[in-house]
Amino acid sequence: MVLDLLAITGGCVLLYFGGNRLLDSAVAIGQALAWPATIIGLVVVSLGTSAPELFVSAGSALQGYGDIAAGNVVGSNSVNIALVLGLAALLAVLKVDQTLRLVQFPLMVLSAGVAAVLLADGYFGRLDALIVIALLAASMAIAFRSHRNPEDAIPQATATSNWRNVVGLLVGVAMLVAGAELLILGAVALSRDLGVSEAAIALSVTAFGTSLPEIAATVLAVSRRQTDLAVGNVVGSNIMNVGLVLGMAGLLAPFESEGITGFSLATMFVFCALAAVLAMVFGRFSRWAGALFLTGYVAYLWVLFS
Repeated sequence: MVLDLLAITGGCVLLYFGGNRLLDSAVAIGQALAWPATIIGLVVVSLGTSAPELFVSAGSALQGYGDIAAGNVVGSNSVNIALVLGLAALLAVLKVDQTLRLVQFPLMVLSAGVAAVLLADGYFGRLDALIVIALLAASMAIAFRSHRNPEDAIPQATATSNWRNVVGLLVGVAMLVAGAELLILGAVALSRDLGVSEAAIALSVTAFGTSLPEIAATVLAVSRRQTDLAVGNVVGSNIMNVGLVLGMAGLLAPFESEGITGFSLATMFVFCALAAVLAMVFGRFSRWAGALFLTGYVAYLWVLFS
C-alpha cells in the first residue's frame, strides 16, 4: 500500500507542476493576443488546468479502466464546484460577470446534464463522444461571441517569449503523461488493496489529484483579485472536462463505466445547477455559499464511502 500511495503522490506532483507549466504557456498566449480576462479564464486557463484530467481519462480508457476514465471527469466536476469554487468563495466574495451568469453557467449545467444522461447506461461510445465534443465547440464559439469587448484584457507585458512557451508546453506535456500513468497505476492498486471500487477511488482521490491545477489557479486568481478569471476557470474547466476530456477518452477508446452510479452523476449535476442558480440570482458567491458547497462535498464523500 505504501508504494501505491507513493505512486499516487508522485503522480499528483507531476500533474500539478506539469499542469502549471502548460498553464503558464497557455496564459502567455492569451495575454499576447490581448484577450479579456474572462476569456482567458474560461477558455485558455481552463484548457491548461483540464490537461491532467485529459491525460488521466484518456490513458485510463486506452488501458480498459472505464470507471476511472468516467469517474475522473464526474468527480473533477464536483470538486471544481464544491471544493475549488467553495474554497475561493470562503477566501473572498466572488462577483460573477454578467455573460458568465447568463450564458456560460447555463452551458455548464447543460454539459453536466448531457454527460449524466450519456453515462447513465454504463457505456460511453464514439457517438456519445462526438455529441459532447460538438457541445464543447458550440460553447467555445458562444464564449468568444459573448466577449468581444477587450476592455478588460490583461496587459501583454507579462507574456513570455515564444520559444519559452513552446519549451514550457513540451515539458508540461511530458510531466502530465508521466504523472497520469503513475496516478492510474496507484489508483488501481490502492482500490484493490483497500477493497473498494475503482470508481470510488476515481471519484475522490483521482479527481482531487487531477483538480490540483484548478485549485492553484483559482486561489492565485482570487489572491490577485481577478475574480472573473477565478470563476471563469471553474466554469470553463467543467465544460472542458465533459467536452474535451470525456469526449477524447470516448473517441480514442469507448469504455464501460457501470461503477459510476446515478448518485454520483446526480451529485455532479446538482452541484453545477446550484452554482448556476446562485450566480444568476445573487450575481456573486458569498462566504455562506462557499461554506454550503464545502459542506455538501463532505456529505457526498461520506455517502460515497459508506
